[in-house]
Amino acid sequence: MQLSLSDKFHSEMARLCPAPLPSVLAIMVSGGSDSLALMMLAHDWAAEMRQDPDNGPVTLIAITVDHGLRPESAAEAEGVAKIAHDLGVDHVTLQWKWDGVGNLQAAARAARYSLVQEWRRRKRPEIGAILVGHTRDDQAETFLMRLSRGSGVEGLSAMKALPLSHKAADAAGAAPVIRPILWASRADLRAALQARGMGWVDDPSNDNEDYLRVRTRKAMRDLAKIGLDVDTLTRTADHMARASVALWARAADVARDVVTEPYPGILRFDLTRLERIEEETQLRLLAHGVGCLTQAPYRPRLSSLEALAEAAYAGRGATLQGVQSFVQDDALILVRELRAVADYECPADGASAWDGRWRIKGRRLGEAVIRPLGAQSLAALELPKGLPKTAFQSYPALWAGQALVAVPYLAREGLCAPQYDPSAEFHRSILSH
Repeated sequence: MQLSLSDKFHSEMARLCPAPLPSVLAIMVSGGSDSLALMMLAHDWAAEMRQDPDNGPVTLIAITVDHGLRPESAAEAEGVAKIAHDLGVDHVTLQWKWDGVGNLQAAARAARYSLVQEWRRRKRPEIGAILVGHTRDDQAETFLMRLSRGSGVEGLSAMKALPLSHKAADAAGAAPVIRPILWASRADLRAALQARGMGWVDDPSNDNEDYLRVRTRKAMRDLAKIGLDVDTLTRTADHMARASVALWARAADVARDVVTEPYPGILRFDLTRLERIEEETQLRLLAHGVGCLTQAPYRPRLSSLEALAEAAYAGRGATLQGVQSFVQDDALILVRELRAVADYECPADGASAWDGRWRIKGRRLGEAVIRPLGAQSLAALELPKGLPKTAFQSYPALWAGQALVAVPYLAREGLCAPQYDPSAEFHRSILSH
């Protein structure tokens, strides 16, 4: 017996949001068919949960980001608000204005998530997760787009639904984003909306062939004729995701013999051992090291990782994505690049996160702040042997005005209580992929 869309959604939510359920969930709703169908399905699911004695009531909040890129956008946001109201779902519209810098679609996508997370932090911190309406069609399109860019296993892996129990550590306390309709086709979702008498907005940009996703979507019609349809592409993306899990398991196993962390935020790779393993694992370990130090959401480009490895084997240092590398005594040292954090400052109050990785409580220090140690102050300190002095330039230090007070693990440690985020610890976080 084939399950209905509603039954499948209920099953997926049971998997992604195990009891006890969050009391509040947000839904990102643009007005397009995918996100409106998500709101409809979530509304029906929440209504059923209210009847379940094992769960408390779940409040839904629909959030629309008005990018202001078309004259109709404000009216479309109002249309979403009306549909949400008719369903009994709370709604809020957030405004964004493009500064004209960079790729428009990428900037708009990043803005949607950052605006929603920031609004949640300020207004509704009780929101336990944010639902987004990515579908099987999105999976297939993303796979083809990344294939056209020459992506490897990681880039071609399927998007993850990300269960709520998944603790992707976020120093800023962002809510997890989950994708409960990755299994659904856009055609089925639109049919469900039509059956309920609900329309949707067709964004004119979806026909603009200046965008790669639009060109990809249109190319898929011809590719389907040779068997490269949505089902085939999503299955392949799933295969790549399984391969990625195996490759990360191999990387984690090898890392025990190759990588050490002499101090939090300083990674040491044994170059002799690193060079003996297969290149895929070498680059995976380097990518993970860079990601730990920068907390960047995206892996560095393959060509950049290859250049970093090539420089290391030639005995040269390099920079990559805000990370500085040094070669010393047959070891590759990775640290945060000083230039990347030179202007970072936050209170040493034990709660504020410096560079997304460090929380430091200054003991009996009043208004002490965290800033990088820097080259000048470094010269006056006696530093550990076996590591290049310059590796500590970007290390966090406690300052009272222009006076250096303490440096975690290095100088007057008794005046500070440091905490290093577990998501930035190399070995502890490697299997989170």
